[in-house]
Amino acid sequence: MIELKTATLDDFSPLEGRVVTIEPSIDEAAFEATLIEASSGVDPARKNEFALLFRANQTGDPIEQQICKIVGDGFGDMELFLVPIGTTDGHPDYEAVFT
Repeated sequence: MIELKTATLDDFSPLEGRVVTIEPSIDEAAFEATLIEASSGVDPARKNEFALLFRANQTGDPIEQQICKIVGDGFGDMELFLVPIGTTDGHPDYEAVFT
């Protein structure tokens, strides 16, 4: 399980392509999504600044930005603040930023 207080890009990069269940905290149904990318921030040397891009496996309207529980192999159970950032072929994309 990843400890969020000390998490770095190196913790998440091997999880790219994994499917997780996202459980929104605001009256929305849980859904599956795939970790599409774990990318470094502006300064790649700063391993604690990075972003995660998740893509919902179903099409439809995105959920509001909110704290969501993320459950999946390699992730354990963690809570991340997800922000909808657009869609790809009708699948909502969400970003979690670590600074």
